[in-house]
Parts: sequence; C-alpha cells; structure tokens
Amino acid sequence: MSERMNDVFGRMLGSYLSWMTSRQFVRVLLESSGTPSESVLLDGARNTREWFDEEFSTREKYRVLKQYRPRRARRLKHCEWSIESYPVSELGTVLPETGDLPPSELTGPLTDVVTYVRDRIEAGDSDSYSVRYVENLEAVPELVADFPPIVIEPGWIQRSPEVMGRHHGGSWDVMSMPGYVEDGNHRALARAIHTDSSEITCFVGRHRWFRW
Repeated sequence: MSERMNDVFGRMLGSYLSWMTSRQFVRVLLESSGTPSESVLLDGARNTREWFDEEFSTREKYRVLKQYRPRRARRLKHCEWSIESYPVSELGTVLPETGDLPPSELTGPLTDVVTYVRDRIEAGDSDSYSVRYVENLEAVPELVADFPPIVIEPGWIQRSPEVMGRHHGGSWDVMSMPGYVEDGNHRALARAIHTDSSEITCFVGRHRWFRW
C-alpha cells in the first residue's frame, strides 16, 4: 500500500528520533545479564515514537533532527520516501558508522558484512561490541522489525573512497552499491542474519538530484 511521500517522511523522522532517544536504554538492557523483556523495550520505543508523532508535526520533527544532526537532516530532506523491501545484496553500510567492525570488511555489499558478523557470532567472538549487539538483537525481533533501517539511493553519496579515506586514512577500494544504510546498520544486519532474509523492510529515500 502506497502512502504520500510526506506521510512516509514524517513516519521515518518519528522512527529515527524515537530510536535515537531509546537506543542507549535498549543497548544497556541487551548488554545486561539475563534475557531482556521485549515488551519493556518495545513499549518504551513505541511510546517514544507515538509521542513524537502526536506532539510534533513533520516540520517540527525535521527541525529537531536539523539541530541534532544537520548534515543527515539535509540528506534526508532531499529524498523522495517510500517503505519497501530492499535486497540485502544491493545495500552497503555507512562506512564510518558501523561500530567497531574492521573497516576492511565494510567496503563490499551488506551481504559480505552479514557473512562476516554471522561467522563471528558462530565463533563466539565477544570482543566486538557490534558483534555482541547484533547477536543480542535476536532476543527482540519485533523491536528490530518495528524500527526499519533508513536506506538512501544512490549509495555513492556516502560510500566512496574519499569518505573512507577521510574517516580511516589510506586508500580504499569501495564497491559502488545502489543504496546504503544511512541509519540502522546493526538492525539491518540483525534482520538479515536472524531471519535469514535476502530482503529487509526499509524506509527508502531516493535522492531527487542524484540517481543510481
């Protein structure tokens, strides 16, 4: 079912702001001993999102984001938005923002990162925060599904040798992808790994000026 672009843009902003507000709470509980109650995590995140949706217009949500992350706000504003299933093989990660995973593992498609993280989980790698976080998200599948990753096309807007060099130094051979995960890299990995999915539901923004 299609929705007006502005409706999806507002929903995406509400989802992003509520996740950013709730994520530290989610991470602390997931890292704590014992199994977290998904209902507690889900209710907290959903209540925050409902608060944003009820108390803030789309324009007001954008103003909040612009104060918090001005560059990201501009990238999101210049896109046309939809909600759809997106092939994991056509996605790349946001190179500087995928936690503590080795940069060399992030230059290819998301499917390569999925394989790397899955192998680390199966090997019992507890040294990597990102690996632990993706593994722990298996305990809260509804939470992961309820807050879709944000994808932007074309991928080269943020996935480029220049961006990689700026954040990590050196020269990098970065594979160009149709889209990249602007936000929600760990949730995208968790969704692909724990559901063994070749496609994941995402907020998809297609840049009005640049095309794949």
